[in-house]
Amino acid sequence: MGKPQSKEEIIIAQNAAGSNASSLEEIKTHLSTTNVILTAMIIMFLFAGCLFMAKLYKSCHTKWIRRELNSGHLRRSVYRRRGNPDHKEDGLEQV
Repeated sequence: MGKPQSKEEIIIAQNAAGSNASSLEEIKTHLSTTNVILTAMIIMFLFAGCLFMAKLYKSCHTKWIRRELNSGHLRRSVYRRRGNPDHKEDGLEQV
């Protein structure tokens, strides 16, 4: 009952590609395929980030322009340029 049994160890040589009989060319192909996929993913993420930043910039710039156009100073300036006959600027009348 208490007899120890020996276990056989089986060693299977595997490489990075995962198969036992892969050649060096298969490993290079696997790594180059992985690199191409990762590069494509990084390019897509960078493109999406650029689009996001462009849309964010456009919306912030549009809000800023609207605030500037609605500011009192610019409205008064446009009002003066249109030529209000009742408004005199620096004592000069508009012709």
